[in-house]
Amino acid sequence: MMNHINSYSRPELGNKPPYAMLSFIYGKKVLKLFRFEIIKPNDIILKPSLLKMAKKE
Repeated sequence: MMNHINSYSRPELGNKPPYAMLSFIYGKKVLKLFRFEIIKPNDIILKPSLLKMAKKE
């Protein structure tokens, strides 16, 4: 769920997702260390159905 939320671009971040900003400031190693994954824009789900999908896995 958090990967989807933090992969969504935000106007207040210059239309960049929080993960892109984190990667820019701290480097990609931090993303790997915490096992963060950037979700492609067309694959982002910001609806309750995402939680239902996670329960099935």
